[in-house]
Amino acid sequence: MKILCPEDEDYPENLKNIYLPPLCLYYYGRLPDEKRKTVAVVGCRNCTDYGLRMADYFGEGLSRHGIQIVSGMALGIDGRVQRQVLDRGGETFGVLGSGADVIYPKNNADLYERLKKQGGIISEIPPGGEPVAVNFPRRNRLIAGLSNAVLVIEAPYRSGSLITVNYGVEQGKEIMAVPGRIDDPMSAGCLDVIKSGAAAVTSIDDAIDVISKIFI
Repeated sequence: MKILCPEDEDYPENLKNIYLPPLCLYYYGRLPDEKRKTVAVVGCRNCTDYGLRMADYFGEGLSRHGIQIVSGMALGIDGRVQRQVLDRGGETFGVLGSGADVIYPKNNADLYERLKKQGGIISEIPPGGEPVAVNFPRRNRLIAGLSNAVLVIEAPYRSGSLITVNYGVEQGKEIMAVPGRIDDPMSAGCLDVIKSGAAAVTSIDDAIDVISKIFI
């Protein structure tokens, strides 16, 4: 495990000006390369088959374009996107709501090990820290903070993914959302984000067009 503090040369510039910059970052592997474009891809845990298909589609497409992916290693959309990126040889980083040495959820233990080798595992919580509920909204500011844009794949109104979106808005990041059926409660959060001004992406070309406007 490696440790970085704000006074260290390699501490991410992207985190220095966010709300409550981490006093320490604990990580395995490496951190996202700030010279490359990075997208936070998030979504709900209890996702639909449509959400899983979109996670596969955008995970594959973004990695094919050399874009780094940051997510939460959670069940559902997060883990699905990250597995797709790894399968395609891309780079992805998991930001945890526990200590970087604590695997959560346990069902994603294999994903955890792959991320350590083909990206990174990142946390602001000291080693051994348990995944208590209060940690997850806080870690979402880091998911947004490490990225240049946020893409939400599928989310109902009450979804932790929308906390990441709100942090992204606060931090001035580009926001994208995948639309769904208007009568599907699992897409209600995405549709609301779009109504609030996020870019509606219906293809990988749409996402690349938004990301291409980001200056690094």
